[in-house]
Amino acid sequence: MSTATSIPSTPATASAPRSRRPPSGAPASAASRSSRTACSATTAGLPTCFVRDEFPREPKWPEGFEVSVFDPAEGREFHDALEDGFAEEWGHTEEPFEAFAKRRLAEERFDPSLWTTVRAEGEITAVLLADWKRNGEAGWVGSVTVRKPWRRRGLGEALLLRSFGQFYERGERVVQLGVDAENPSGATRLYERVGMSVSFEAVIYAKDLPG
Repeated sequence: MSTATSIPSTPATASAPRSRRPPSGAPASAASRSSRTACSATTAGLPTCFVRDEFPREPKWPEGFEVSVFDPAEGREFHDALEDGFAEEWGHTEEPFEAFAKRRLAEERFDPSLWTTVRAEGEITAVLLADWKRNGEAGWVGSVTVRKPWRRRGLGEALLLRSFGQFYERGERVVQLGVDAENPSGATRLYERVGMSVSFEAVIYAKDLPG
């Protein structure tokens, strides 16, 4: 699911709580936990930020998959894989390729060397896109996803470890990302497995109003 890694000089101490979507009609409220770094809210919805606190391991790629740095020429196919991977994510709204290209590929900070594409038999199976210090003094994993038919094979873990290594080579010691704590693909367990922990958590309440 994305060569630089990050490790905080002071390890984050927060454990990894699970946020829940409250029932309709619940009163508005928010909860947060903080450590040495904090994570800004993202368009993903529930911004749970994980902080890297140990030296990155080398990624182990399953057989039959080809890993490469993102090539802008494959932008539309990359985007299709991204949309497919997040189709079941809570709060996800499909973004047309033209809007994605303008927002991400055309922005000044865009660095394709931090984006990763994984293929099997020529088809994109998993992607990761990351940014250098997007939210302050930390590396930022904007999105990482594995398409449904290729999940549970270790691609997500390998992508993250590859990304951590890239940030580390650039001298970065902190990596952050945002995630829906109830992600149906079990993303939070993956992030804990690669040594990340929660530094900020928000709970979002919603209520349907008549009319």
